Amino acid sequence: MKSLPLLASSSDKVVNHSPEHTQYNGQTPGSNRFIEQFTSAPAATNEYQNCELTSCDGQDNELLKADKESHNIMDQLKVYNSKVSPKKNKLYDGIFQNHRKFRMKDIQPGFLHIFIQRFSIQFGNLEEEMKKCRFIKDIPFGKLPIVASSRFIRPIEQSTHKYIQNKDLTKRIKRLVSWLIYINTATLRKFLPKFNRENEMESHNKLIDWLIQETFDPESGVPVMGMIKADNFVQDERAFQKHQIDLIQYLSSCVFNPLAIGTACRLVLVWYNDSHPNIASLLKGSEQSKIDFLVDVVLTNAIRHKIGFIKEVGTLCQCGAQFRELNMIGLEEFPKTLIPQRNFPNIGLLGVKETNILKKIESKCRITCPTNKARQKFEDIPIYLLCIESVQLLRISNKFHENISTNTILDKCRGLLNYLMLFHQVVLSHILKGKWPIQSQDTKDFHSHFLDWLSNELLQPNRSLPVFGEVVNKNQPLTRSRFGEVQQLLINYFSENRAHKMLPEVSNALLEYWYRKQNFIQWSHLFQDENPFDKKILLDILKKEEDCFEGFKYKRRRNTINMEIKHKKIKQESW
Repeated sequence: MKSLPLLASSSDKVVNHSPEHTQYNGQTPGSNRFIEQFTSAPAATNEYQNCELTSCDGQDNELLKADKESHNIMDQLKVYNSKVSPKKNKLYDGIFQNHRKFRMKDIQPGFLHIFIQRFSIQFGNLEEEMKKCRFIKDIPFGKLPIVASSRFIRPIEQSTHKYIQNKDLTKRIKRLVSWLIYINTATLRKFLPKFNRENEMESHNKLIDWLIQETFDPESGVPVMGMIKADNFVQDERAFQKHQIDLIQYLSSCVFNPLAIGTACRLVLVWYNDSHPNIASLLKGSEQSKIDFLVDVVLTNAIRHKIGFIKEVGTLCQCGAQFRELNMIGLEEFPKTLIPQRNFPNIGLLGVKETNILKKIESKCRITCPTNKARQKFEDIPIYLLCIESVQLLRISNKFHENISTNTILDKCRGLLNYLMLFHQVVLSHILKGKWPIQSQDTKDFHSHFLDWLSNELLQPNRSLPVFGEVVNKNQPLTRSRFGEVQQLLINYFSENRAHKMLPEVSNALLEYWYRKQNFIQWSHLFQDENPFDKKILLDILKKEEDCFEGFKYKRRRNTINMEIKHKKIKQESW
């Protein structure tokens, strides 16, 4: 393998993060050393082409073999740290200025909003504490852009020294998390090419968990934002860890990519020391040389070659990253003709049991609370507790923690029940055509029992809080862990603005789980030899029966009656 071109000086001194070096012009120390990548000499450009991420599609076998050997990566680092090129000590802005087609959307995966939502919940939980501190004098922490009111601490704008609005904090966190995920994915594929996409998602989750902890509840007791829990501390820069200072500097500055990338690199390097020590051991040299290597080699090649790994990782179902018991099939794997194009038409499939489920949900949702003061948000999940006298009811919100109307909830529930009916019909029609001795009447009983189970999971599950209903154990913490996987999946569905797009993956997950976990006799009897829920078999079946889902497509008004008649006919033939 050719030696890597040196695009930054490894002999530069490591930037000191002490208070004396704190800047207030929107940049953190060391964040202004982004390297110009696309205006380099042709020789340097050719050298870079040898550094592509090896686990991505389209990479040649020679590079794949090279990256699987850790000593080759060590050689890259040695070459990188051994040369000096002071002429190329330019801003990282060159990455974007010379890459005209770059867009932030290119590095933002589909599951990004899950992580941002967790931060938004934390910001929302601190609103009451902020209000209590409105008339308390702010005390600065040395020269850092952060103040404490009593024991509540928060960053402030570097330029104006005013409080930062939650919407601005969310915007800055979104950009930082986007780069963290992108850099982490690129690094994992560079150093650990055997990692599959599930491993990557697990790594991303742990990284964001760590960032949330360091921001709001660190072991030191002095957060970047929130209540100070430490008893004895000096109220200046020494109260914070080095990476917390980086985070404070970033949150208090204007949002732009060079600062976000520099901060993300520093944070991910700290996190690798504990979570991926094998990667940390390969990254040698000063802190700045490690950052330069991540940017010059790993990140630059990821952007320049448009390797599309965010698209690959994004194909993982956003729920699948959280679930172990539910078998999820990514939405993009379903035929496009099965993905609903509109919001739940009434195609006349609902029977008595479905109607009863709707009535029960409506009775739970119609109860309202006169004030917002009685609401308590859950962590990491879009649901809150509604306190009415001695009763505590659960309410689903959207990802922005806004109320969802009862009519919208009922529309989504009708759509789910309709789609489940059609989906189940398709699976059972495959069973009826097979070698199993089963009658059509038995299939009706299957769906009836499934609806009984679904009603219980929504309203009164055995080992979980309900999706709609009352909370019994009121002293338990308000966290995601109090919900089972089925409940989490349903809450994610009801909280989505375009929930109808999720119907294929939600329907498949619920039906497969019910047969496998709750109806094991039929599972072992019908699905032992040829499992209709096997991904390949299932997708083939659905593609052949795609006409059954015509009602969820856009149709002219004059065709509505004809479609309802068609689906009623399908229902009679199947059941």
